[in-house]
Amino acid sequence: MTFESEDPAFGGTMTITTRLMLVRDGTKVTFVAENVPPGISESDQGPHGVDAEEPRQPS
Repeated sequence: MTFESEDPAFGGTMTITTRLMLVRDGTKVTFVAENVPPGISESDQGPHGVDAEEPRQPS
């Protein structure tokens, strides 16, 4: 993903990797952001290690 900004601290290209893993009750989704522009603080990115699990729908 590329951010365009007049302020170079907020511009640049970063990579977001999405990982899907089957878990007992659904799918664990993990996002990993790399090469985040330096102007985007860790607090702006949210807490590290936050995962979302989507329950499986009954068949």
